[in-house]
Amino acid sequence: MTRAAPVRKSRTWGPKLREAVSSAREEARYFRRLFAYTRPYRGRLLLSWIATAGYAASGALLVSQVKPIFDEVLIQSVNPSRIALIVLVLYAFKGICSYASTTLVASVGQRAVTDLRNALYEHVLKQSFTFLGRNTTGSLMSHITTDVEKIQNAVSEMAGDLLKEGLTVLGLLVVLFYMDWRLALIALFGMPAAFYPLIRLGRRLRASNETS
Repeated sequence: MTRAAPVRKSRTWGPKLREAVSSAREEARYFRRLFAYTRPYRGRLLLSWIATAGYAASGALLVSQVKPIFDEVLIQSVNPSRIALIVLVLYAFKGICSYASTTLVASVGQRAVTDLRNALYEHVLKQSFTFLGRNTTGSLMSHITTDVEKIQNAVSEMAGDLLKEGLTVLGLLVVLFYMDWRLALIALFGMPAAFYPLIRLGRRLRASNETS
């Protein structure tokens, strides 16, 4: 009796990847459109970027304190008061920068969205009666409110969270390479290569369980 060949399921990461790329492009397009309305508030935006840079720098400096904690406090039994004070100051500074960055980005986003919504109202009021007759009031209000809120969420995510986390990762990489560039290279390239066979093995085990 011949054994039926196992049926392999098609990979689903392709459509998910395309969907993620499409969503990122749409958010980038929203960001470019709304960024023009942030020009009157460039001062607040610049301050938010400075606060974001401070948040990322303080996070990286906190990681750099792990080495003296092990080398001086745990091994040499040095008084930890100095390192504890440094960690406390860095955490306080990180919290202040995070609050300032989030508040300033939200303030700029709300002001820019208000200007955009006013511009849309003005644009709709200048349209002809034919245009107003073809489009219902509910449809126009939906575009003015819902679409503008989507733009605001995209800008808030890209200008705030994406920049903050991106700078944090960059700062951590700088600290890793400064402490030991060899171990940093092993962590960045060696660990993914070590986990890849485990991922392949897990997929094969799941496929065999589904076909059994």
